[in-house]
Amino acid sequence: MRPERGSRIAWNLEESEPGIAAMSISIGEFGSQRIAMSIALPISRFTAERGEKWSHDLIDIADAIAQGRS
Repeated sequence: MRPERGSRIAWNLEESEPGIAAMSISIGEFGSQRIAMSIALPISRFTAERGEKWSHDLIDIADAIAQGRS
């Protein structure tokens, strides 16, 4: 996945698997483990507008998870 400059999101648009779009984000460290979250969908359902919205949603979710750790 290639990170988008200035963004915390890494995008993969058919780079690993034909017909698949994916985005991922690092959430942080929990104990000695680094964790990340990823979503994938058929490329036919991916649009720039959806990608923009979902990337913001993914950042919000990752931040909420990271803030909830003790």
